[in-house]
Amino acid sequence: EDASRHELSAFLPRETALAEGILEPWAPEDLAWARRLCSGLGQRLASLLQTSARTMKGTGRSGRRLDSSVLWRAGARDGRVFRTQARRQSADAAVLVLVDASGSMCGACCDLASAAMLSVLEALDQVKGVQAGAAAFSAAGGTKLVHAVVRAPGDRTPAAMLPRTGAGGGTEIAGSMLHCASLLPDAPRRIMLVVSDGEDVPRTVRAAERELADRGILVAGVSVMSDMLMQGLSRCTKADSPDEIPAAVFGALQDVLLHGSGA
Repeated sequence: EDASRHELSAFLPRETALAEGILEPWAPEDLAWARRLCSGLGQRLASLLQTSARTMKGTGRSGRRLDSSVLWRAGARDGRVFRTQARRQSADAAVLVLVDASGSMCGACCDLASAAMLSVLEALDQVKGVQAGAAAFSAAGGTKLVHAVVRAPGDRTPAAMLPRTGAGGGTEIAGSMLHCASLLPDAPRRIMLVVSDGEDVPRTVRAAERELADRGILVAGVSVMSDMLMQGLSRCTKADSPDEIPAAVFGALQDVLLHGSGA
């Protein structure tokens, strides 16, 4: 199903999203459980961002080595097929965690996705020069995409004071990736981390990943309790249980930061 067939909605106010179940308040015990998951993740991500800031890999129109993952561009008359490296002096980055809040994410999937979102926000809030935000998406009536901003990048509201994601409605990952990219502010590096069970057509997700790469946005994914998202995104890890969330988040961001987009 083509993302262009879906009607895009404006971003819902947080209060409306809570009333419609796209977002939900954290229960105190669930919040405490989710926060324990990010123990140590902040320091690891800080080190990762500083390392990748010094040497950022990408593609260009000239060079000595071809990047086999983007050779398809040559057929489209796009000459950016050579590996490049650029040195940066800071860890400046904008990161958006995009969470699937569709009906297939109910139960354990929703718990894992919400925990992943919280762990990323709390971890990156410890890293100087990083603006981290989150948004949730669903689809109403099968055609209208619904989006809610949990926290805009640059907003310093503590992650523990934010709502978690709910579950209900349909799924349209590709259209939501393109729509929510507008939330990412200008920064030396712009990154979108998609958290979903991946119930979407892989080809549309791949096309959205390529379009975002052309806009300078790197995309990584964490597939929760499913392999489906891994079929659509080039850089994707998997988490089947709570204790796998930190490693999955770190692995996804490490892959995209050190190797760039595979789109």
